[in-house]
Amino acid sequence: MHEIPEKALKCFETWSGLQVTFYDWTNSFTNCIVQERRLHMNEFCRVRKISLQYANCLQCDYLQTQSKAWMLRDGAVKICHAGALELVVSIFSGYRFLAILTAGLRRPPEMLPDHLLVLRDNAVLKPEEPVELPEISAEEIELTLEGFRQLAARLKLWYESSSGKLFQEEKMPRPIQIEYMVQEHAHGKLSLEDMAETLHLSVKRTAGVIKETTGRTLGQLIREKRIQRAKTLLEHTGHSIAEIAEASGYPDVANFHRQFKKSEGITPAQYRRLTIKKRNEDSRQHSG
Repeated sequence: MHEIPEKALKCFETWSGLQVTFYDWTNSFTNCIVQERRLHMNEFCRVRKISLQYANCLQCDYLQTQSKAWMLRDGAVKICHAGALELVVSIFSGYRFLAILTAGLRRPPEMLPDHLLVLRDNAVLKPEEPVELPEISAEEIELTLEGFRQLAARLKLWYESSSGKLFQEEKMPRPIQIEYMVQEHAHGKLSLEDMAETLHLSVKRTAGVIKETTGRTLGQLIREKRIQRAKTLLEHTGHSIAEIAEASGYPDVANFHRQFKKSEGITPAQYRRLTIKKRNEDSRQHSG
């Protein structure tokens, strides 16, 4: 059952000729989406990311689009700072925000359909013409966006129908069950009792199974996932340390600092500075 989302994405890509990037903001599709499509990195983007536009890409992909997620449930057209066109749609289950999908890249037509929501990145007021990208017509935009909405609806249906069935042993192997639960709940509260109830095991047996299948305790797994999420947010967003701590499952900022330094050997602020320094050095090397 957990292979359905990736099959649906490949089906859309084959039909549309577009490449889908999947921003699983809430880890709702863990182990169901291949790692490669979680990063917005095709050749057109790669060239621009190493030419000192990396910060603009992150600002557009991670902050501007996410902040407008509630507006994107019916889909929209996005024009990035480099002039490339993407389709974008968000997935919600009720009031819960699950993910954002983008599909591209294309060169926009001279006239966009005037009834569609258009997001424009103003980081570059006069972006270069992305001549190496194939152009998409206004009619193709409308038809493909409808297909994109159908893809989002399919993924939403899968999420809602699988949420109560995904942990059945005949549906999902136990190691993946454990990984899924930790990914889904690591940033909130997850206890051995919760795991035991879902896995239909005793608390003692659950602890043993986790150790046998992962080589780590539940507490270690949770800390790893929280620090991993914190590192991603430190690298790719401008959120404050306190905001990142809370988003990573650490409402106590002091405890977040302790756990992060214990794991990485440096503080969150130092990690962010080193990441920015390395990114700038890489950009200078490629541009020089």
